[in-house]
Amino acid sequence: MKIPLTLVSASLLLIFGNNLAAQQRELPFSENLNGDLLEKSLTQTMEVYIELEPQRLLSRQHNNSQQLKNNTEAVQALKRRLSAMNIKIIKNKTKGNGVHAIVKSRDIASIKALPGVKNVMPVVQHSLDHTNSVPWIGAPQAWQILNGNGDNNGDPISVAIIDTGIDYYHQNLGGEGSVAEYQADDPDVIEPGSFPTNKVVAGWDFAGLDASNPSPDGDPIDHHGHGSHVAGSSAGIGVQESIGLGVAPGAEVYAYKVFGDIAGTTGLSHLAINRATDPNQDGSTDDHVDVMNLSLGSSFGMKGSAGANAADAAAAAGVVVVISAGNSGNIPYIVGSPSIAAGAVSVASSIAGGTVQGADVLSEDSSVEGVIRAVEGNHVNRFSQGYSISGEMVAAEPHNGCVAFTNADQFNGEVALVIRGACSFNDKYANAEAAGASGIVVYNDGADDTRNNPFVMGGLASERMISGVMISHSNGAGINQAISDNQATSIVVDNSTKANTDPTNDDTLSGFTSRGPGDGNIFKPDLTAPGQGIVSTGVGTGTGSANFSGTSMAAPHVAGVAALLKQKWPNISSAGIKAMMQNSSTPAYIDGVAGSSQPYPLSLQGVGRVRAEIAATLTSYAYPGGVSFGRINPTSRVIVRREVTIKNLSGLARTYTVEHQP
Repeated sequence: MKIPLTLVSASLLLIFGNNLAAQQRELPFSENLNGDLLEKSLTQTMEVYIELEPQRLLSRQHNNSQQLKNNTEAVQALKRRLSAMNIKIIKNKTKGNGVHAIVKSRDIASIKALPGVKNVMPVVQHSLDHTNSVPWIGAPQAWQILNGNGDNNGDPISVAIIDTGIDYYHQNLGGEGSVAEYQADDPDVIEPGSFPTNKVVAGWDFAGLDASNPSPDGDPIDHHGHGSHVAGSSAGIGVQESIGLGVAPGAEVYAYKVFGDIAGTTGLSHLAINRATDPNQDGSTDDHVDVMNLSLGSSFGMKGSAGANAADAAAAAGVVVVISAGNSGNIPYIVGSPSIAAGAVSVASSIAGGTVQGADVLSEDSSVEGVIRAVEGNHVNRFSQGYSISGEMVAAEPHNGCVAFTNADQFNGEVALVIRGACSFNDKYANAEAAGASGIVVYNDGADDTRNNPFVMGGLASERMISGVMISHSNGAGINQAISDNQATSIVVDNSTKANTDPTNDDTLSGFTSRGPGDGNIFKPDLTAPGQGIVSTGVGTGTGSANFSGTSMAAPHVAGVAALLKQKWPNISSAGIKAMMQNSSTPAYIDGVAGSSQPYPLSLQGVGRVRAEIAATLTSYAYPGGVSFGRINPTSRVIVRREVTIKNLSGLARTYTVEHQP
């Protein structure tokens, strides 16, 4: 048996607003109308999708613009007929060549009889599968292998989140999803029946309003958002059509708030570590949590700090202590404290692969056709709720969309193409909406090398009703040229439109992730996990999500994996769980999974990216999982010895092979 062993010689977030694109399927409505719709009373309302012929706005055979115009007019005619029947059309909630509407059961037959109507289908809501990052690290496979997801047969694994607190009203963290209750919460007292909950089972606020002038209390409610996002990644239970499951959704959560409501810095993390190691404060650590996550720290971490010492003590007591490495970039020794603690698992950030939101571009110019990457703006009408962008594209004039469109007469449900820059995204949305656009596509301006790829457009007012996406400069410039050349071009963006990620980016490290080694040339960071573009709990939204990036987002993925392993191996030491995760990791390569030729330095990635599905199968581990030989003078011959122990958990005789892979 071969066990990988890595040898080495020598607050933390970026925030964007966004919701996760979920999978949604529609079930066909039976021809004889004997399905679910007729089981309801004839006056009961429901949402349906009314589909017209043909199914696509523009065929792949490059039909001319007249066909596109005819199809668009057919949709508009359907809307007029539905309005005449007093049927409510859901603005912008369209897909392909049809409309979404709120109807009464008794109207279904009349709608099916309208000219050009192909089908009437009820919109059936289905739960979201997962975000990209959770399946990317193999968590769903691990759940099957372990026959559990942190629930531990009714005695859940405990994960302490030491952070800005937790929004325990949010559905992803076991609450009812009431925004009103969250807003009415007094952070200094615990409202009757509000806390603890079945999910967030304990906690404490060490900070109060300002961590520099602590005013502790028993209510760890989160008014910042960081801690709630982190908790969702490690142990969230998911929200239908909004947020995917966390890595260990069956685990219970302890909320320890060490940052004040005004955020800032904190010197209180060691107190929370001590509390999580002895929750009932009786002097015995028998009741310690199984895992703790600290997505916080300071650069150029030093051994001997209060936080690092507390982390080592917790690890010695049996707690798996997971801490973010930091967001200070590729600078030697800048890895943060308290992740510098020898017993802690210091986590770097990488980019998850898989599929992302896409946009299907159809054009008479074949060079711009295809499914491209698109990033949904932080608008109200989410694709995950069934809204979409669909129609012929018209380039806005002026092209930056910063003032009222001078070509507004060209918009009657068309989609506006706008370039980034010169004003806020809210202004661009507002002007597109005022012109009569049904959606907006913004492309990056390519002003420099950093302004090609799309990102989440924030700062959008709640009254913005159209949906929008950002696409890359290269894609947008090509589409704009096709439109300028009078090549009819349309776009369809909805929840089911997915684009594959770029394999040259998959598993590459985030540019912000902090480099080791640590103080005294200790092996740091220890592991890598996805931390860029992570969608999780949106504080104060009840059911909504937020998109954050940082090693803060990477750490809770590892904390979740640790929780899964603790379910299988409850009596293994924290060092053993750490080693299992390191032994089962996969190296991160500079050219991504596509090339896999040049690995990142160990001082950037640790031993590699965590693999839950492999860790779940291990029956042996070698520890420590990463070994440093310190700073060595290459001009002289030096012999340095380190000991590695192999632990066999199988109960059977095993033979192990030791190899060195440069």
